Amino acid sequence: MKMDKEVFKKVLKACEAAIKKLDKENKTFIDGTGYAAADKKRLLSAVEAMEQAAAPSLEAQYKAMLKKLETLKKHPIKKYAVSIAKVENEELTDEEKQKKIEELTETIVAFIWVSNQNIGKALSDIAQPLYLAILESAYQEFDGQKKLEAKKRAEEWAKEYREAIAGILNTSTKEMIRDLVYRILRNNLSLEIGKVLDLIKEQIIKLIQGVKRRARTIAQTEAIKAANTARYYAAIIAGMTHKTWHTVGDNKVRDWHRAANGQTVPILGSFTVHDESLRYPGDPKGAVGNIIRCRCWIDYTRGKEKG
Repeated sequence: MKMDKEVFKKVLKACEAAIKKLDKENKTFIDGTGYAAADKKRLLSAVEAMEQAAAPSLEAQYKAMLKKLETLKKHPIKKYAVSIAKVENEELTDEEKQKKIEELTETIVAFIWVSNQNIGKALSDIAQPLYLAILESAYQEFDGQKKLEAKKRAEEWAKEYREAIAGILNTSTKEMIRDLVYRILRNNLSLEIGKVLDLIKEQIIKLIQGVKRRARTIAQTEAIKAANTARYYAAIIAGMTHKTWHTVGDNKVRDWHRAANGQTVPILGSFTVHDESLRYPGDPKGAVGNIIRCRCWIDYTRGKEKG
């Protein structure tokens, strides 16, 4: 059946509007950071490239889990699942029920889990040139003579980053799947396992449908993380002695980041942000809730502590 031309035009127009909205969102996100105009362009390009790299990689991972989920219907977990449903007849205590739900959750997750082996390299291949460009830009800002080891440092950082980010993203994805499975099991004890697995399938399909949004969040977080890390190490090498935390100042700033605004510490020290020690915004040592899509920035200075 052919689509009516007018309907097709409306679909195209809607797609174009959605793309423009997403592009504007990225630009707005980058514009809020404390970087110079040239570095903002680099950041925007990196975010867009990371998003394009992450989305198909995540989608392939989710689809691989869907395929394994289908084979799980033949797995001998059915009898075990039925034993949990006995709670309807009050044959299990709440503690026993909880334990069995947790055990079945782990069984299902272990069976369907597929690790994403490609996303670390895909992101690091984009992050490395961004890191190098920001590093050299920061050297120029702080001290034009401090550029000699920039490339070597960028290569070393990229290698560490590639291994770390793959682990971080796989861990967060696995936790997301585990939570999804647990909630479905907990809320549908009376259903037979086949129907429960269908509910899990529906939720993973929703993850696939929302993959671009997650890819965008990852891209924004990781691009800023790479840039902030480069600038931090450039400041140390250039002899900066202190750093001051700044927020963008709009209503999207986290309350605890707003509380850190203006906080100044020695260059090798850490800011206290939401009871965590962060060397700079997006510090990979921080919890996800403290660094994801963070737009805060640092003012590095040489000399006495401000204030």
